[in-house]
Amino acid sequence: MPEHVAMLKANGGIEMAEEYESLETGVGLTWKNANLEVNRPKNRYANVVAYDHSRVLLSQIGDVAGSDYINANYIDGYQRSKAYIATQGPLPETFYDFWRMVWEQNAYVIVMMTRLEERARVKCDQYWPTRGVDTYTSSHQSKINPAPMYKVTLKDTAEFAYYTLRTFTLERRHDPDSGMDLVPSRMNSRTDLTNGTTPSGVESREIKQFQFTAWPDYGTPDHAQPLLLFIRRVTQVRAHILHQLQQERLANGDSIGSAPRGTGVDLLRTNSPQPASEMGPTIVHCSAGVGRTGAFIVIDSQLERLRHEKSVDIYGSVGRMRNQRNFMVQTEEQYTFLYDVFVEAVTVHGTEVTAHGLYNHVVKLRQTAPTNLLVQNKSVANGLQDSTTTTTTTTGNKMLASGQSGLELEFNVSFLFKESEFPFGAHDIPTGTVLLRNNKFFSDFTGITV
Repeated sequence: MPEHVAMLKANGGIEMAEEYESLETGVGLTWKNANLEVNRPKNRYANVVAYDHSRVLLSQIGDVAGSDYINANYIDGYQRSKAYIATQGPLPETFYDFWRMVWEQNAYVIVMMTRLEERARVKCDQYWPTRGVDTYTSSHQSKINPAPMYKVTLKDTAEFAYYTLRTFTLERRHDPDSGMDLVPSRMNSRTDLTNGTTPSGVESREIKQFQFTAWPDYGTPDHAQPLLLFIRRVTQVRAHILHQLQQERLANGDSIGSAPRGTGVDLLRTNSPQPASEMGPTIVHCSAGVGRTGAFIVIDSQLERLRHEKSVDIYGSVGRMRNQRNFMVQTEEQYTFLYDVFVEAVTVHGTEVTAHGLYNHVVKLRQTAPTNLLVQNKSVANGLQDSTTTTTTTTGNKMLASGQSGLELEFNVSFLFKESEFPFGAHDIPTGTVLLRNNKFFSDFTGITV
């Protein structure tokens, strides 16, 4: 992988540019529904549309024209069709449709790849309550098929260095006389939080929203690790939710299939709303729902492929996505960033230590490192030959003398190699060491879990 990326970037990145430009976008595909007069106001950008063949169909509200339309498309994942829904940042006039899609598609995880405003421009309207409760109803009601209303309660907000995690309770109610006041579509009614009881006739689910906040206003992130960390958290939460759903099904006497790969169960095959016992697609959006959204989906799905097949196919993945939604991975810079992410993914491992494990981690760091965990006489010049090559030297070996504590070892090794590109692949890592971000490597004597 490092060698291949170096080749693509050589000579000013000519081959990278040619590879990106050779990608086709939806040749021969139609978007008639997106172009209907009734649906045009629902598109944030006029040129970013939902292809007819892969668009997410909302349930029809009586005979209301266009009530089944939302600017969103299914995207296949690793060995699972419709693993994701790529959509635009909701507009005020589509808040109701967005939450309706979350419910009908049985989505439990929302990934938001943008801030609400960037460069003094609105990139996405806030479709969730800042506190308390927001209620969303349709402006179109039908006696034949009345539209349900949705109530979103913000339960918790946790802010981290690179992302924010919000937990919502999403409730659906059909009966307008059952205790919840109906409000006009796209208007929010704020009320106090209830005691958590669910009135008769009201269904509720817990929804997780991950908002990545480290994508810069211009270009792409300088480092891949924050995004890799973010995706790792999303994956962990999806797996936890899926496990909970499976346990609920077992408790109800239902059978479950074999453990699915990728982002959830492999049961999504139609456009119909999903039953609550199944985990629906991961909903991903940025502003237009094509650039950063596409980048997230490629990385997430190809990381899963990497775990199972020890290979990735960035070009093929982007090409397939573009047959499901236009302009996915919008710029050459984003495309190049995908390759950089996977170079880092295969050569650099995580450095996080859980809060409850921090004490033991520090205790290990303060111990004296055994000699066999030190890095000695190891050339690191056998990987990515980009612009410079660094090798260990006799001076370096002296710095890594035995008898150092884990803290001393970490500091000295990071100092020795701080200017290094640290180019070798994961299979070349010396025994007892792991690669860390910012081109450092520490002994696994430190207790870091890889």
